[in-house]
Amino acid sequence: MTRTLQIRGLMLSLIGLGVVAALVGGATVAFYGDVERSTGNTFTAGGVELHVDSVSHYNNMVCTEVDENTYQWQPEAGFDPSSDHFPQAGTDCDGTWGETDLVDGVHKFFNFLDLKPGDQGEDTISLHVYDNPAWGQFLVENVVDQDVTCTDPEQQAEDGACADDADGEIDNYLTFTAWLDQGAIPGFQCGAQGPDNAQCDTDPTEGDNIFQDTEVVFWDGVKAGDLGPFDLAPLLSSAYDSYGCADDGAVDGNTDYDVCHGYAADGRMVPSVTYYFGLAWDLPLDETGNDAQTDTYQADMVFRVEQHRNNPNPFAGSTVVPVPTMTLDVAPLTLTATTGEKVNFVASLSGDLPDFPNRTIAVSDNGGGGDFFLGTTAGECNSTTVDTDNEFDINLNRGICYQNSVQGVYTVSVSALDGPGGSVVGTPVDVSVTVDNSTI
Repeated sequence: MTRTLQIRGLMLSLIGLGVVAALVGGATVAFYGDVERSTGNTFTAGGVELHVDSVSHYNNMVCTEVDENTYQWQPEAGFDPSSDHFPQAGTDCDGTWGETDLVDGVHKFFNFLDLKPGDQGEDTISLHVYDNPAWGQFLVENVVDQDVTCTDPEQQAEDGACADDADGEIDNYLTFTAWLDQGAIPGFQCGAQGPDNAQCDTDPTEGDNIFQDTEVVFWDGVKAGDLGPFDLAPLLSSAYDSYGCADDGAVDGNTDYDVCHGYAADGRMVPSVTYYFGLAWDLPLDETGNDAQTDTYQADMVFRVEQHRNNPNPFAGSTVVPVPTMTLDVAPLTLTATTGEKVNFVASLSGDLPDFPNRTIAVSDNGGGGDFFLGTTAGECNSTTVDTDNEFDINLNRGICYQNSVQGVYTVSVSALDGPGGSVVGTPVDVSVTVDNSTI
């Protein structure tokens, strides 16, 4: 009984629920509502792509496309080769191509198989980064340096130690010099891409394969055996500082092809910029010995780029040749000024910092009182333009670099700058100057 009642009670309860549901379902109900839909949500990876082009020069000849995919040596402008000049006009050549992705074994910057002492050449190379800013790096890989064969003169020069499969000696003589072929205006104003569009009207000397005094050398006679990985960021960043781009340019390097276009504060490579580099080589006539005969130096030249964003330490794991530092030496460190005298000291720069044009020495008052000053015209106490390792005098003339009728001891800071108004390189040196006359 109990069980039957319990079941009947359950059935009645279920019937009751069904009635309620039916009553609710039969009613008319309206709800307020709204729908917002975001469609087509997509994640697409950005890209960084590098294209390279090149124009090859060799002994005053330039490798020129004379027909589709046919390249021959032609005289450079103003050069009239003799009948025995090497190479002869009209002979086939390598090393010139338009903007492209490099193909192994096809695109060779240098392919010279019969070098002689005195030969020299240059490649004007341009790099193009697309889509996103990137860090840049240049590497030399897979080096082959062999004697190949041993001629009698080579055996004599090496005291009989020449061996066909041993290390060659040509890399001890073959040198490379590289510079930013920006032309006369800081940065890269020639927006048209490819070597045929270099030397635009805005800057006719940009990408012209000729080193101008306003351009930055970052390899100066480096021997082939010493070439190694080189990061472009310190070089481009130093150019940003050297040319005063903080005043004339943009931090991100994009000035719409105006001054400093392509020079960013942190040295990134900027999309839309055609970066021109001059890469010259020389097998010196007076220095190359017989031990280099028949030797071969072969290597892969590699240009790498990595994304700039979210990448504060690019090219992890690669051993990079750092931008060297500069040392400033000043002597003497204690000077005395008397009536009508010049106060002279010699400052010398040493090291191997890339050779920025207009490197100067700046003199400033460290005493804080302002009695010792730079004069009424900017640069009156600065040296003339100097190069690495040159010595020069800075004359602190009366009435120019210190005020008249002032005596006392002043601490003067001497600094090397990588250009007018540029960054200090090396460590400044303090010089104590005593003015011991009441009448100067």
